[in-house]
Amino acid sequence: MPPGFLKIKGRAARVWQNLKQGMSLAWAASPKLLIRYTLLGMFNSIIPPVTVLLGALLVNKIAEAKIHPLQFNDLLPLLVGLWICFIIQRTIGSYIGYGRNLYVRRVELEAERRLLDKASRVDLGHFDNSDWHDRLARAKRDVSWRPGDLTWSVLGLSGNLVTIILMAGLLASLHWLLVVLALATSLLSLIIESRVTSRLYKYYYQETPEERERNYIGELLIQPRTIKEVKAYVLADYLLGRHKTISDHLFKQREKMYQSGVRISMISGIVTGTTLALAYLFVGLRGIQGTIDPGGVVLVIGAFSSVAGTLGQISQTFVAVDQHTRFLGDYFSFLKIEALLPVPEKPVSIPPDLSPIVNLCSTKSIRIRC
Repeated sequence: MPPGFLKIKGRAARVWQNLKQGMSLAWAASPKLLIRYTLLGMFNSIIPPVTVLLGALLVNKIAEAKIHPLQFNDLLPLLVGLWICFIIQRTIGSYIGYGRNLYVRRVELEAERRLLDKASRVDLGHFDNSDWHDRLARAKRDVSWRPGDLTWSVLGLSGNLVTIILMAGLLASLHWLLVVLALATSLLSLIIESRVTSRLYKYYYQETPEERERNYIGELLIQPRTIKEVKAYVLADYLLGRHKTISDHLFKQREKMYQSGVRISMISGIVTGTTLALAYLFVGLRGIQGTIDPGGVVLVIGAFSSVAGTLGQISQTFVAVDQHTRFLGDYFSFLKIEALLPVPEKPVSIPPDLSPIVNLCSTKSIRIRC
């Protein structure tokens, strides 16, 4: 089996495993809210395809006025339909937006609670291991936002899938090539931009020890309990120099990584723009040949733009999920740290009332033995 295939397979397994654990956090935070916002998002995603279809029908109606006269009542049902769609989309969209923010905050608090619970119960022997401190730093660094952002991405993905299926159906009703071009746009962007995720994780993983040292030096220079010692031993200049050296090194590494990300994004933009141009070229040629009516042109432009935009959001969601699950792997691995001391399968609990033992030990006959 080719090494590249094994790498992709292992990556997919890692994403799927961490995604399941991430969504378990969302479920533990509030199962009811998870179901509510998923269903509402899917329902609200039906509105854009309906709006595009009604717009195409309206254009066809207006174009028919050149052939035979129309009354305002002929256009009224379509106008009312567009009005209702607009109101529903804005109303439900606002409700989902504010509600999801609160729900995402619940997920973040649940993730933070689990991290603090694990850190408070870990064996003290881990505190003498520098690798353990690196793992804690990586887990703590992103727990304040990545679990919530992962939940937000997945909730939005369900609605985007509904939109893409309906919009792709509208495009397929005109020509299958439009669907292929729309899918190719996002697939190529996903492949190109996924490289940024790998480089981001590699950078943040490698810089953890240096970042921890930089933060530690900063704490020495500002904390009242340590600044007196720093001044007494004339260490301020040395520590400031060390802090600047580490900061400059990390900044240069991050600058190189971001420059690479900009180049990759530019390539992705060129690919996406070229594919969109080919789609519009196809529509223009069909319009010149007279094989597509005015409403069909509006439908193609609206549907293809929506499909390309939605697929772009889906590809960005996949990139975000890949990125979040890669970073959250450190968080979930930290939660699975095993105890250094063996714990019996059936531990003996301490009696709630210890007064008989205390009284027994207080007697002179067995005081020494106790």
